Amino acid sequence: MFVNRAEVEIPQLWQQFFQNGGAEQIPNRVSDAVIALYTDYEGDYTDPYTIIIGCEVSNSENLPQELVCREIPAATYAVFEIAGQFPDSVKKTWEKVWSTPLNRTYTTDMEVYPADFDPVSNSKAEIYIGIVNTVD
Repeated sequence: MFVNRAEVEIPQLWQQFFQNGGAEQIPNRVSDAVIALYTDYEGDYTDPYTIIIGCEVSNSENLPQELVCREIPAATYAVFEIAGQFPDSVKKTWEKVWSTPLNRTYTTDMEVYPADFDPVSNSKAEIYIGIVNTVD
């Protein structure tokens, strides 16, 4: 039986984030919008990568020891809207990303959930996919 580790580990990571206080646990946050950062790709999306769930902050001072801070570099992103019944809408949007021919950088991708996101009411969010800027 094949088990997609991401389908098991990512929900566990979200559960841990909210059990530890969600956005409230993060000092110096700019807003309560939540970001799931996909980074440190070892290849493409089928290879190991790192996921960090958090918020944009004004600075990394006084960060609790168990939290990490990553700077998201300026880049060109393709944006995909997540809309519909959560969490199926997230999975379907990622499937759309994977089937769309993009010249991906595999450096930084992210899911961005606005502060007022409500998974029960079919709120909208966005997936940002880092792509190669072809404009010189």
